[in-house]
Amino acid sequence: FEEWELKDRFALHMKEYATTYLGLESPPFLPLTYVLHNTHEKKKFLDLLNEKDGMDSAYVLKKGFVNAGEGVSFHGPHSESLYEIKEQLEATKRSEYEKPTNFYVVQEHLCAMKQNNTKMDTRMFWMVASVNPLVVLFHRGFIRMSGEEYKDNDFGNSDIHLTNAAKGGIRKHIELLDVDKHLGEHPDLLEQRIPKGVSPKDHVMNQMKSALGHFVRAFYNTSFSASSIDGFGSENGWIFAAADFMIDQDLDVWFIEPQFGPDHNIEESLGLETMYLSMINIVEEVHERQSEGKYVLPLSSIGEWEVVYSEEDDYVFEYDFDRTSVEKSGCLPSNHDLN
Repeated sequence: FEEWELKDRFALHMKEYATTYLGLESPPFLPLTYVLHNTHEKKKFLDLLNEKDGMDSAYVLKKGFVNAGEGVSFHGPHSESLYEIKEQLEATKRSEYEKPTNFYVVQEHLCAMKQNNTKMDTRMFWMVASVNPLVVLFHRGFIRMSGEEYKDNDFGNSDIHLTNAAKGGIRKHIELLDVDKHLGEHPDLLEQRIPKGVSPKDHVMNQMKSALGHFVRAFYNTSFSASSIDGFGSENGWIFAAADFMIDQDLDVWFIEPQFGPDHNIEESLGLETMYLSMINIVEEVHERQSEGKYVLPLSSIGEWEVVYSEEDDYVFEYDFDRTSVEKSGCLPSNHDLN
């Protein structure tokens, strides 16, 4: 699963998929991302900095093979550290950022939605309930909030940006995701960006499910088909994993990265006990149904899991929402965010 666990490979695969199947340079839900050990990607990033007012933006630099907030740094517009990265990439000698063994990626810093004036993102869960045929399910997870109050234009203090528990982040029940209050601060968003008949929270979740469906399509041949899994025999298999998403101030959802083997040490207050129980029941039911020669779906034990991909009936969750049709608001000052 290193084809999607490593940040650089995740980005490159998703871009290749977007070019081949969507006719786009990058998926609309992937933050602007450049893989620095890739010569073509490095040149595009330098072109952005040199020719397209790229220095006016902030960026996040990530080392590709570490998690829990390690190897992540933040670089503000026209900051000394951003100029230093640019100079190293332009130098003749290969920099640390360009070594393939470091897997560095750089992403444009997103204007995340705030909650209680702290930066937040979400961790959602997904499982491969069956490899052959491939069936992938989605489950709502929890909110992750940074441990310190957000301050505009402070990129030197990573603690106000990182939401990982290892960095002091706080986990909250997903029902506390208060998009309605955010809309109260910015009522124009409801009319301009949310399709009619869709609740604000469903609008956010639908984007996540759609992004996950595209992700499975993108990595089908390398990670999810039975033929791509080493040692896969006649028995079926299953996978439990996570996906981290960020919601920006326009309620657009961004797929930050998938996570294989997420932390299972989760507080009872997050209300995920039934998720784990139903996951076990699902695996057992899939085995029983296939032993009896039945289709995998529908599952009576599915609980709150939702199907986002099914090879049985050629189904992929789709959400009819074009985020590019409406101009984005840009980064709003923190005193205008959710308080």
